[in-house]
Amino acid sequence: MDAAELVEINTRVRPDRAVQRAFGRQGCGEQSVVSTTLNACTEETVQQMRTALTAIYREHSQGFEHDYTAHYQLLDVE
Repeated sequence: MDAAELVEINTRVRPDRAVQRAFGRQGCGEQSVVSTTLNACTEETVQQMRTALTAIYREHSQGFEHDYTAHYQLLDVE
């Protein structure tokens, strides 16, 4: 993740109270705090995050269950 993506924490994620409530949170960390936290990650913590994100994707994503033999999956990427 680079600075261009992290800055969206302050401009999009942090001000969106509905997003915070959806995740059961009162607020969101400021971009510089998130950046410092990510910079402190070790190879082990990065692997732990990958494992957690894979588990979350498998449990909650419709894309994981998609039957590619039946038809293509269309994605909208912005």
